[in-house]
Amino acid sequence: MADQKDRWSTNAYQHSASFVPKLATKVVQWLDLQKDDVLLDIGCGDGILNAEFAKILAQGSGSMHGVDSSASMIEAARELCKGSQNATFDVLDATQLVSKPELQKGAFTKVFSNAAMHWILRPEDTRAQFFKGVYASLAPGGSFVFEMGGFGNVSEMRTAALSAVGRRIGMEAALAADPWFFPDEAWVTKALQDAGFIVERAEREWRPTPTDKGGVEGWIRLMASQFLDAILDEKEREEAVQECHDIIMPEHDALVLSYSHLAKLPRANDALQTLKKVASLVKPIMRARNWKVRELAEFYPEQHNLLGLNINRGAKICLRLRHAGDKNQFMPIESVVDTMLHELSHIVHGPHDAKFHALWDQLRDEHEGLVLKGYTGEGFLSEGRRLGGSRIPPLEARRVAREAAEKRRARPGTGSGKRLGGSAPRPGEDIRRVIADAAERRSRILKGCGTDNLSETQIRNISDNATKNGFRTQAEEDEANDAAIAQALWELVQEDKSVEYGNSYIAPTADNPTGNGGGSVIPHRTLGLGL
Repeated sequence: MADQKDRWSTNAYQHSASFVPKLATKVVQWLDLQKDDVLLDIGCGDGILNAEFAKILAQGSGSMHGVDSSASMIEAARELCKGSQNATFDVLDATQLVSKPELQKGAFTKVFSNAAMHWILRPEDTRAQFFKGVYASLAPGGSFVFEMGGFGNVSEMRTAALSAVGRRIGMEAALAADPWFFPDEAWVTKALQDAGFIVERAEREWRPTPTDKGGVEGWIRLMASQFLDAILDEKEREEAVQECHDIIMPEHDALVLSYSHLAKLPRANDALQTLKKVASLVKPIMRARNWKVRELAEFYPEQHNLLGLNINRGAKICLRLRHAGDKNQFMPIESVVDTMLHELSHIVHGPHDAKFHALWDQLRDEHEGLVLKGYTGEGFLSEGRRLGGSRIPPLEARRVAREAAEKRRARPGTGSGKRLGGSAPRPGEDIRRVIADAAERRSRILKGCGTDNLSETQIRNISDNATKNGFRTQAEEDEANDAAIAQALWELVQEDKSVEYGNSYIAPTADNPTGNGGGSVIPHRTLGLGL
């Protein structure tokens, strides 16, 4: 590693990987830095965390020494911490820690590393000496606290890079260029114990992380630069970057990042599929407003009337899928979707006031418009349908969807209908019964939302307890054709709205989620209770 070029640029790092220090909250808590500690930071990077450490150490007699193999990163760290008398930095390949006698005197009370050791441990022949070097640097009773990529980390990115590079230089050469080592807890524990450490805890955490401003391309260029440099031809190298982007991005829709279902309850797989179905039905509505849900979770609370919760404006939405008192029986999908629309409305409005009800009504209108045009969450094209031996291109899928929806709209009995808070009445159905059912469902969902009756602490406690033992699944990438179909049908719904409202119609956006179809909006409102 020492003779390799400096691959790191502070500007590129801030553009494509600024999330790294922001995700260090947990490992920093484990470090529990005290004002008199003597700290060694291995792979300190550009010094973002060190600037915070320096403030703590300045309160006592503590000090800090940061090392990194990148000269540009060390320069940035020195600049950031230049006002700190207790912080020093040096360029050092951490695999050669044992070659620095001044760092092997057992003088450090704590050694820390964040998001660096999956690079440091890549060379197999220096792994053991690295851990021995860390052990020798610590004072008796000192602690070594670190975070690194674990087994399965960045699997999609890594697979894309291996595929793109391997197609150009061969898979054996691509594997040799792989810059990372992602072990599991068992490997890490044994390696530490072999070096003399007593391991208090080692855990692997599932942590979905959206790409930074640089997107997939910026991440690949920065983090996978060793992969790319194995391709000597510049044109082929650029093609590989584009291929990585194309592999990952076209079908990816991060509107719902993950699902959590109660795996120990009966019909667990049905619960997971129901969550995915509900998400697929509301995604066009979410996409128009750029709403994100980090986790969509099944919950089964003790409070029988509780149907849904929204924690921190969509960070987590909980939905009751099963009837209270009967864990085998699932609630009707249209009822769960209505609850989902209700909880999505809480992303903008907290209390159940007139503005909230106006937005909820608008979301229901939009959902019904999509359903009336034939949208089922999966689109018109069945799984695996082909055109000339390949997937139908998204633009063609969009055209087919619009054509099918127009034909459906032209058929008798499939007009826009009157909103009743549910699906359109079926031929021969008693309209009075439909209206009564819709009113009853609306009342039930309102009573089943905890926003008016529970404190924020109660909401979080209920969410934690009622989703306990939930099995989390990373959201799959949406099929490109389905996304195109959803967009086409959404455009048709908006065209209908334009006809209804005339030239005054304003479509919903991220900045104005209601447009002018659902009441006024308070811009950038911060909710103390994000339910």
